[in-house]
Amino acid sequence: MPAKKNRVNKGAKKDVEVAANRKRRDHEEDSATHRVEARLAALELSEIGPATPARVVQYLLPTATPVSLYAYLASFRPEPPSIGEDATTGANTRNSAQYRFSDIRDPVGVWTDFSLASCRARFGAQLRATPISEQPSLISPQKDIDENVIGSEPSVVTFLVRTLFPHLNRALRVCEFAERDRAGADHKSQADRVGITFPQRQVRLVGEVKVSWKWRSSWRDLPSRSHRGVEYRQVLSQVHSYMNAAGCRWGYVVTDREFVALQRGDHFGELHVAEAVPLFGGGRGAWTPALAAWYLYALAQAEGDDWKLTPLSRSRQGKTVDIGRVEAFPHVEATLRRSARVREVQARNEAGSAAQAEQVGSAGRGRRGK
Repeated sequence: MPAKKNRVNKGAKKDVEVAANRKRRDHEEDSATHRVEARLAALELSEIGPATPARVVQYLLPTATPVSLYAYLASFRPEPPSIGEDATTGANTRNSAQYRFSDIRDPVGVWTDFSLASCRARFGAQLRATPISEQPSLISPQKDIDENVIGSEPSVVTFLVRTLFPHLNRALRVCEFAERDRAGADHKSQADRVGITFPQRQVRLVGEVKVSWKWRSSWRDLPSRSHRGVEYRQVLSQVHSYMNAAGCRWGYVVTDREFVALQRGDHFGELHVAEAVPLFGGGRGAWTPALAAWYLYALAQAEGDDWKLTPLSRSRQGKTVDIGRVEAFPHVEATLRRSARVREVQARNEAGSAAQAEQVGSAGRGRRGK
């Protein structure tokens, strides 16, 4: 009996020790959690720099202390994907029936108002006052793994669907915007992406995904008829065509390296291009592609119909071109010049033929008179 009683006492004592150890571990974990939450709660907007915010926001759980929407968007810094050695080369999409590089007016306009300063001036209060605790999506293809290396537009779309687009859509949702960034094909649009409202289903902006080795914003200053100058304008003409068809003012081009916002002008072919925002570092502080994309959507969400712009007819082969805008379309101008010369030659030939016919007729009448 005493031996059995000793065994019972030892077992009870061991259970007490296990419970005490478990309680101590729980207390330590709770303390660590409280310290992290306290640091997050004390985080000031001014402390957000270009390199550290992603680490602060990246591991937030839905129940964690929220950060400002500004901090959330400024923290978007995914890991760059690798470009495969067998990446698809060649020209960008062609469709002469709908768009062509020469549709774009030269020189290409500059959208100077699309900037971090403009975003803060108009939406700064909303960005700072809106809390968000959803974990951002920072999943990107791993480097040097063959099956995850990008080499075509579809693989760039896949990369962005895992990174930029979910990050953006979470921000739009927390703002209670009616817009979402969705695949254009799901909403009867030729564009890769559309900014569409729910439940109205209004396409308020369009986006096109390209690869960095076929299109770069830095090509805008190259001669308009050089190879890269043509490719730069070809992509702009494609997005411009989709914007015009949708009757919207704004759009964007995004590659595996940069985000570029676009604004359509009041004349066909008039396009204003904002300064590119790098996807991976190199940006100006908080001006990340996620914040830039959100700003573009916020403009389209704003009250009123500022997002609307009447679709314009495309000029084709000089038939419907406005003569006052001919200088923007050298190929049309040349066509008109050729047409004028042809008409002049035809007129001279017709006049000569008529004169010759008159001479022949006069000679015939003279012979009959004799």
